[in-house]
Amino acid sequence: MLKWAAVSKRVFLFAASVAVWLVISVGAASSASRSCTITTVGCLVTITHDAKVCCYQWTTTNSVVFQGGRNELFTATGRDGRIATIDQQDAVLWPQALSPDRSKVVYTTFAGPFSYPISIKLVSVNGGTPTELYRYPHDTDLQGPMWRTDGQRIAYTNDWGGGEIATIPATGGLPTVLIPADGKSRKVVGYLASGFVIVLETNRDGSNGRLLRVAEDGTTRVLTTKLRSAAVSPNGETAAFANKEGNLYAMSTSGGPIVPLAVSGATPLRIQFSPDSSKVAFTVLVPNTDDYRTYVAKTDGTRVVQLPYRPHDVSWASNSHRLVMSGWNADGQRAIATVNADGTGLTELLQTTCGGPIFSPDGAYMACLLQSNQGETSELAAMRLR
Repeated sequence: MLKWAAVSKRVFLFAASVAVWLVISVGAASSASRSCTITTVGCLVTITHDAKVCCYQWTTTNSVVFQGGRNELFTATGRDGRIATIDQQDAVLWPQALSPDRSKVVYTTFAGPFSYPISIKLVSVNGGTPTELYRYPHDTDLQGPMWRTDGQRIAYTNDWGGGEIATIPATGGLPTVLIPADGKSRKVVGYLASGFVIVLETNRDGSNGRLLRVAEDGTTRVLTTKLRSAAVSPNGETAAFANKEGNLYAMSTSGGPIVPLAVSGATPLRIQFSPDSSKVAFTVLVPNTDDYRTYVAKTDGTRVVQLPYRPHDVSWASNSHRLVMSGWNADGQRAIATVNADGTGLTELLQTTCGGPIFSPDGAYMACLLQSNQGETSELAAMRLR
């Protein structure tokens, strides 16, 4: 069962200061549960109940699309608290599932229990009947569908035979195989309007990483080698990557000079471009420690700053000037805060174990994932920021 509810008692048990902060923030001294609602600024509210939420993403309508524990897809609207079902048929929501205009969601579906994803579907964020773009007549393992930046096609991996890369029209039709299966691991990290697909390729053990630029006729060019991870900017023009030594770089997806980003010797965890593609945030783990750090760099390498806190999850605001992050504050407490991209303007929102915070497109809300029942459930939570 899914429903909106005020923050339950278990949320207040995280730390006494959390409950006090919430009461003060809503201007009430008597009852936080009575005063704390989704329309109250500065109040963290649970959206789901006894759920196992994952893969949540904001849409332009100030609603969150997310996957439930039984592989259903839902939307939850920030302003009025409604939850609506998108699909109940063994659906899998992947990162970057929203179309460029955020009006549609692409996802994969299973054939049934104990099977692998065999079909690709599309549905409006407002609901309605899903459209099956293509259903494979044989065993497949479809992963990571990604929209072309003009919204006309979708690229994805079929990992059944190891590393097949294919594309399909966003209106449906037969897939086009760009790279046939050959036992390697491949992931689509970018799909340019010009038709080029940017692919991260490794051996099955993660070694011998290469960044590939693949044309729609399958012609492949190696951009760089010895990679561990990579991401491509929203406009498709820049790739940022970490090599096996933990050094971070940027380069054009058309090829050319490799630009050092002044971060080295760390284990890269996440690479996230700003919406305007001008900056990139790197979250790393210092080797042999539990020290998380996040750096923000301009893609031309001219400015690199380390963000305060010890953030392990960060997300960009739509204006590309501010980030929301979860991590540990100066007192060693788990907390969520916002900060400017240059490291100034740190504002702690609250102390909480809620992780993976993301801004709504208009910056009015923040959503995060709250572990509960000793990790048995993961609830979607939200806070109104203004």
